[in-house]
Amino acid sequence: MIETPQNKSLRQSMFETFQKKSFHERLKDTGFLLKNSFKVVGMNFDIVKPTVRMAVFSAVMIILIFFSVFTFLLQEYVGVGIGVLLFTLIILVPYRFFYNMRQKANQSWMTYTTIIGRPVSYHEAKEYTKTQKGKLRMIAFVDLLIAYAGSRRGQRKGLSGVLINLFLTALVEVWDLLSHYMLPAVVIEQKNLRDIIPELKALRNNVPATLVGVFGLDFAGKIVGTLLFPIYLIIIGAGVGIGKWFSDVLPAETVITIWGVTFSLLPVVVMLFFTILIASIIRRIVESTKVIYFTIFYTALTRPGQISPVMRSELTHYLLMNE
Repeated sequence: MIETPQNKSLRQSMFETFQKKSFHERLKDTGFLLKNSFKVVGMNFDIVKPTVRMAVFSAVMIILIFFSVFTFLLQEYVGVGIGVLLFTLIILVPYRFFYNMRQKANQSWMTYTTIIGRPVSYHEAKEYTKTQKGKLRMIAFVDLLIAYAGSRRGQRKGLSGVLINLFLTALVEVWDLLSHYMLPAVVIEQKNLRDIIPELKALRNNVPATLVGVFGLDFAGKIVGTLLFPIYLIIIGAGVGIGKWFSDVLPAETVITIWGVTFSLLPVVVMLFFTILIASIIRRIVESTKVIYFTIFYTALTRPGQISPVMRSELTHYLLMNE
């Protein structure tokens, strides 16, 4: 990547944009990014198709997992529930990383062709990214390993546990940046992964911000979690109340007693199912926003002359997050 004064200035301005902000400011920024990402989608509605496909795939997994939970809860067809759960965890969960990576690649290519004034359809993007399947699988595989490593956080105690947790947190944050930067590099430039490393080194001065989770759109994902946490508590509380009120008419095998309160777990599980389903859709939208943003970012840094002149000024404001 050729470093020009204009590129350097844009990058510095972007990283200044993502300094540590208050929750209210981060929430406002998230809304800004979502709103302006939809403007790009409005220029090519096929850009939203990968988001829909990722959301549907996540919904299928959630439905299968909760189907298994209901079989355990109602103590019927437990064997089927165990089989479905194993299939979901062993097959679908790992495959999700590869499926989502291909969909994000399609979305990245459609975003790029749209901002340069030559939008393509979802089918055309799918045919194009087919040639990059090997590289995309490698990124998805590393994504899977990083996600597994991230899930191990908090499992060890003491000083060594604290150090390991800090390392894993940094690893997850850095990879979130690198993977979203690598995706358009592979899709747009068709580069081998080893050829992207020198470009990634240009971001080394910004890694400290990444380590504390304030770079890029990572805060958008954290906003989702922060907003949903109290909702989960409310849903659980409401479910317990409904389960207590209707415990006499709901299946007896779902009724339990905790801290002297007798209630049915069935309403709690049902309400959690719909809440988690909606949350998964929101997360897919946020993930697509990252793909769109970083594709525009990469194009602005490496191929600024290809951006459609009528969109250049607006996209610069979008990258810098100002109206």
